Amino acid sequence: MNKSISLCALPAVLFLLVAVSAAETEQRRGSAAPQPAAPPEAVARWQDMKFGLFLTWGPVSLKGKELGHSRGREIPIEEYDELYKQFNPTEFDAEAIVKLARESGVKYIVFVTRHHDGFCMFDTKLTDYNIMRTPFGRDIVGELAAACREQGVALGLYDSVCDWWHPDFPLGSPKGFTRKPNPDFDRYERYFTDQVEELMTKYGPLLTLWFDWPQEFGLDRGLRVLHKVRKLQPDILINDRLAAPLGTAIPGDYDTPEQKVGNSQFDRPWETCMTLGTQWAWKPDDRIKSLKECLHALINSAGGGGNLLLNTGPMPDGRIEPRQADRLREIGAWLAQYGESLYDTRGGPFERGQWGAATYKGDTIFLHVLDPNLDEVKLAPLSRKVIESRVLTGGTATVKSDDVALRISIPKADRHEIDTIVALKLGGPAVDAVEKPWNLEELSKPSRTFAAPEHESDGVKAVFFEALPWRGKPTRAFAYYALPKVEPGKKVPAMVLVHGGGGSAYLPWVKIWRDRGYAAISMDTCGNVPGSRWNNFTRHEWAGPPGWGGFDQTDLPLRDQWTRHAVADVILAHSLIRSLPQVDAERVGVTGASWGGYLVSIAAGVDRRFRFVAPVYGCGFIGSNSVWLKDFQNMGPTKAGYWLGLWDPSVYLRDAKMPMLWVSGTNDFAYPMDSLQESYR
Repeated sequence: MNKSISLCALPAVLFLLVAVSAAETEQRRGSAAPQPAAPPEAVARWQDMKFGLFLTWGPVSLKGKELGHSRGREIPIEEYDELYKQFNPTEFDAEAIVKLARESGVKYIVFVTRHHDGFCMFDTKLTDYNIMRTPFGRDIVGELAAACREQGVALGLYDSVCDWWHPDFPLGSPKGFTRKPNPDFDRYERYFTDQVEELMTKYGPLLTLWFDWPQEFGLDRGLRVLHKVRKLQPDILINDRLAAPLGTAIPGDYDTPEQKVGNSQFDRPWETCMTLGTQWAWKPDDRIKSLKECLHALINSAGGGGNLLLNTGPMPDGRIEPRQADRLREIGAWLAQYGESLYDTRGGPFERGQWGAATYKGDTIFLHVLDPNLDEVKLAPLSRKVIESRVLTGGTATVKSDDVALRISIPKADRHEIDTIVALKLGGPAVDAVEKPWNLEELSKPSRTFAAPEHESDGVKAVFFEALPWRGKPTRAFAYYALPKVEPGKKVPAMVLVHGGGGSAYLPWVKIWRDRGYAAISMDTCGNVPGSRWNNFTRHEWAGPPGWGGFDQTDLPLRDQWTRHAVADVILAHSLIRSLPQVDAERVGVTGASWGGYLVSIAAGVDRRFRFVAPVYGCGFIGSNSVWLKDFQNMGPTKAGYWLGLWDPSVYLRDAKMPMLWVSGTNDFAYPMDSLQESYR
């Protein structure tokens, strides 16, 4: 294993982490002017739409190369910047394009008004580098806006924050070179802001402003634009790409993962933007996605809490390429039959997985079974009764619901290659119908403790604390804890320490943190007490589930599975240490190594009272890549999908709101870097 930070050095690193993270948070959120958001009802309307069409187009379509990015690469700058003089899309018909969008099941269009190349596809008074100076000479955005209003399709507009053509915009080189010797970035800001105002005052109410590439545009500049936008159109949505750092300086109303379906996220809206072909602008003879690829992207976006913005680029003559138009109509035909399972729904309440995804509306859950080879889908147990089930795609399904799982079996003859949709009507709202593993309100109360003096040493206390019942009997967890010297009237920070797989509470670890001025607690999560040497453990009479991982426990009720108890032990230890009068309850962190890092990754999303979290050799997305892939393969797709939907940290990390420090190494055998990167994203 390639250790990048030693555990002994971790206290100092974590202290620095908290200080820096707190400062950054205050700088980005506290000291900045308030950031007005779109009204919740406007965001909800956009979420109901689910499916949008991105239109990326410009004079570069004459060459069939990528918009913006081919300038100075595949096409010399001098040639690229003159292409507009040949641009004459005489077959452009806004009414026909919007009609195609409606036939495709699209509820909104986002049109690229100006990309990074600076060319404006609308009638602007601010530069001659625009569509009105082409042989075509018509305002494409104006015609599209009129067609959208006429046909009832919402319109959003894309506007690039950067402009490689504008003489005052820094080109992103190390020295910030621009197109002329004496640039004025303030003047560019005025140009950009005035252009945004044009878009918002010429084309009627807009659904969204879709900004892009804000690297050189800082927070203060972005805020000035934001406030102008909100003043002109209070209901408009804004994405997360207006100012740098991207996604954090001005988060906007929704996130925008690109060219891949975003990770599940239910507490903040998001939209995947994805090309139908292999580039954003039109490309001749391009490979386009299959109907299955398109629908799976749409279904997985909806099931993860997001929208899909699918991109196509018109050809040089202004038409959508027939192959791409046909694919869009195929999507529309499917949505005409099964759109009730996507439109006006929200993602969940089950986690996405190899099996597929779920959406819900009112008292109904729609299960989209995307793997036709599964004999059974096994999901987390429901807390509400299934009143009725029906298969929207035709055929039958057997539905069984108990305290272990929800199970759905579909006869092979009734499974569809793309998506088999099973609708479950419940005896109550679907939004919170999945049984939750933990009750944080109950776990936040300090447990009763029982002294274990025979295990004490070097000033470190030993106790058992009451834990969750297991198989109907009360349990206790063993723990070491210690306090440093505390001055009268003062309080100290604290750490919760979580051992790895096959380990137990570790007294030397508690001492290390105590000697650095922290209160610390290290609990056992496997029902053991430590012996005289490492790995010499004894199972005690009050133990809960044995072992670790719980891969073999998928047939047990959720309440009796190991991971539920282990995470609860971490939270209960937190509640215990923060209840001590010498401890500052607002400065308690948690760290864990290896499988302990896995556990604290879950705890980070469940127990937001933690001030910071440091997983060491542990992360989520272990079903995507980890040393346990063979275990999941041996479990089979049904049991593995069930386990991952309940216990993979990726399910909970999205709810973690505190600073996190990920400590790992490129040679770690268990948790590869790609899974770790997905976790901290």
